[in-house]
Amino acid sequence: NVAEFPHVTEVSVILGFPFTQTSVTCGNSATLDVISLTDLSKLFTSTPYYRWEQSIDDGVSWTETTHSGIGVITATVSQNDETTPTVYRVIIAEDATSAETISDGIALSDVCATFGITNNVKVSCTPSNPVITLATDKAIICGGQENATLTVTVTAGNVVSCIWKYSVDEGTTWMDMTETGTSIQVSPTVKTSYQVTGLNENDLPSNTETVVVDVTPQVTVSLATSTAKVILGGTATLTATTTPSSNTLAWTVNGNSLAATNPHTVSPYLTERYQVTATDGCTSATSELVEIKVEWPTAFIPYNQDGLNDTFANGFTIIVFDRYGKAIFEGANGWNGKVDGMFAQPAVYYYVVTLPNNQVKKGTIEVVKP
Repeated sequence: NVAEFPHVTEVSVILGFPFTQTSVTCGNSATLDVISLTDLSKLFTSTPYYRWEQSIDDGVSWTETTHSGIGVITATVSQNDETTPTVYRVIIAEDATSAETISDGIALSDVCATFGITNNVKVSCTPSNPVITLATDKAIICGGQENATLTVTVTAGNVVSCIWKYSVDEGTTWMDMTETGTSIQVSPTVKTSYQVTGLNENDLPSNTETVVVDVTPQVTVSLATSTAKVILGGTATLTATTTPSSNTLAWTVNGNSLAATNPHTVSPYLTERYQVTATDGCTSATSELVEIKVEWPTAFIPYNQDGLNDTFANGFTIIVFDRYGKAIFEGANGWNGKVDGMFAQPAVYYYVVTLPNNQVKKGTIEVVKP
């Protein structure tokens, strides 16, 4: 190194780095140690000053680093730029001023001043593979109604694009996706696995991460009836079948709410249309309308009182008229075929029934004698 300092006739200190170059992974650090082959205590009256310098133009120009100080023989340096290595050297002198003077190439007043300068050491770096994690904001979604956001977090290195894939068979087969960003939205209709690999600016791949987004299936519902026609006073059983089976049912008749039971037994007095809606807290579905027709009797046999067809319009408010239009009976629980305590003569009678919904039903009823 004497040639670099022509004003100095002698270098009294022999020191240097044990290597001339080293390489680290970009973003990581290297530790540089100055090795002295001379007993410095015999050359300096006190602990000497170490001026650490670096160059990014292969030693053409030098700048002091923050590592400089009295007795600083070790420095930890980082290297981030793979295209431009950094060269380091150390000047050792009595004090900072002398070390700076030597660095500037200016002759010291004492040309035999004690100083030393290390060999150069070049620190370069090789690109590192990025490291990522993958997360979803929803592990389970409502099928066909919600999105899940998949987010890549870069924990080391840099990622400029991503390769996304998906699988609907638990990873047996992977299909490419068109998305390339670090955050995407997905809306699967079945349980789906998603896989991502990040790429840095040098196309070096990251680790591959996978998340699973499960789907609550779309609920379906169907409605069936035990019979499509009942005689007044008869019943029909409505049964709702849903997939999946765990859900809430809401029943309606002609658009009005019914009690939520399944199966549902009804006893209509007019032709009605029934429907059921199934929900599972996520999705819902409504069945087709099911119509149940009601037939009002045209005749009854009250005489034998055998419990079969003894009363007409049982449970309803009714007025009965004879063929001349005279009201012969009025009651709130149907007509048992009697007039003034005696069974009416076999004949056809007219009636007016007030229904629970305040509608009026009119027609004829025949009293038949067995």
